[in-house]
Amino acid sequence: MDANEIIEAIRTAKKKTPVKAYIKASRPLHFENCHVFTGTDMVVMGDYADIAPVIERNGDAIEDIVIESDRRNSALPL
Repeated sequence: MDANEIIEAIRTAKKKTPVKAYIKASRPLHFENCHVFTGTDMVVMGDYADIAPVIERNGDAIEDIVIESDRRNSALPL
């Protein structure tokens, strides 16, 4: 892959913002297209565009939340 191909791949790739959300909720929440680890609390890993709508719709059930992000609008998976 030469430099022009790399530049084109970055330019045309769908941008994502991968996040990790630590959620304490009063009821189970369902996240599409995400990795969800449950126990007493939930850890959800996925694109912010998939996680944010669920958080907004279920704000009344969420007791505490921390969202961790190390990059934004990332073009290529690392």
